[in-house]
Amino acid sequence: MDMKIRIALPALLAGFLLLGGCGNNNNTSESQPVGQYATPSGTGYLYNSGPLQIVQLNGTYHDMGVQYGKLSGDGMKGLYDRLNASYHLTSSPETQAVV
Repeated sequence: MDMKIRIALPALLAGFLLLGGCGNNNNTSESQPVGQYATPSGTGYLYNSGPLQIVQLNGTYHDMGVQYGKLSGDGMKGLYDRLNASYHLTSSPETQAVV
């Protein structure tokens, strides 16, 4: 595995695990969601807190996963694109597996 991927991938994953919140948070009236996504067993909310995005997830584990993906997907894609541009994480044609 390329050294750049060994460094960037764990940092990317750790950032999402540490910054993504999951739980029963009571938000004050000052915090207004900037996004929401409803699933059969609950609704997830996205909040901005300065440079951080906070997600509040509700429902079954599956529904919380769907909410997290829908609410955080654009941010994850943007972070991946920035890391890819900085560290050139995409594999070159000679390193791709032949099927």
